Amino acid sequence: MPRKDEQPVRCSFCGKTEKQARLIAGPGVYICSDCVEACRQLLQEDQKAAAQEKQASEERLPTPMEMKTFMDGYIIGQEEAKIALSVAVYNHYKRIYFGGGEDVELQKSNILMIGPTGSGKSTLVNLIPRFYDVSGGRILIDGVDIKNMSMRTLHEKIGFIPQSAFLFSGTVADNLRMGKPDATEEEMWEALETAQAADFVRAMPDGLDSELSQNGKNLSGGQRQRLAIARVLIRKAEIYVFDDSFSALDFSTDAKLRKALRERMPDITKIIVAQRVGTIIDASRIIVLDEGKVAGIGTHRELLENCTVYREIAQSQLSKEELGA
Repeated sequence: MPRKDEQPVRCSFCGKTEKQARLIAGPGVYICSDCVEACRQLLQEDQKAAAQEKQASEERLPTPMEMKTFMDGYIIGQEEAKIALSVAVYNHYKRIYFGGGEDVELQKSNILMIGPTGSGKSTLVNLIPRFYDVSGGRILIDGVDIKNMSMRTLHEKIGFIPQSAFLFSGTVADNLRMGKPDATEEEMWEALETAQAADFVRAMPDGLDSELSQNGKNLSGGQRQRLAIARVLIRKAEIYVFDDSFSALDFSTDAKLRKALRERMPDITKIIVAQRVGTIIDASRIIVLDEGKVAGIGTHRELLENCTVYREIAQSQLSKEELGA
């Protein structure tokens, strides 16, 4: 029995004695059963608040930007798409500086890019469908940063044709339907006509039902490229990117294809990467790249006068008569 002058044991947190509540001994401290219950209730409230916060974040209303991005995927028949690019710096293996900090708007025209090998042409156009992401600056489509778009929405807007044309084993029609699964025969022939592929497909034994070997090895390089172009054109995209996709075509077919693109798709933005000046000579806007930087922007005539890099490329490919034309 404790002496009268001995202090009673108390809870280290609330001061209650063992007469007032059951005490639990810990290392150097005592805690009463009431404090234990209070701690348990606080913990439950914290867990409940965290669960409610998580649920609220999952059920929150989308922002206006998110709603626009979602609806963009369902807007059909837009007359044109505008692309604006500011400084784009891609750091993985090549640095690209574009636009000098100002948005450069590309719309309703043939935008052609030319430059020496390794100047960054393909790297730049690969940023548009987000095969890579910019680490500085931005790329806008219709005023929306592409990083704020879903990949599905972005890729539905863009038709991308790489230099290396890949075809699948199957019929011509099977390959075209890779671009649009429900394409009609009329749509297929329209795309083939634009891509300058209709004549040789008609000459094949079974036309659209003619069999192709894996990667189209039973076709020439130029025929493979034209079928790959037709497969993308059938999608009716808002923006087309041709990454040196005419390289296997002869000059006559190249010129006819570019003319068909201008006449049949006048309001569609077309970005064409090219090695040959003859491919870009009639473009409404030519962008010259050199060592990852824009060396000049203008028409063929303007660049001959003002851009040394372009002038050197043109002089190496064109005759004096063609340069003076």
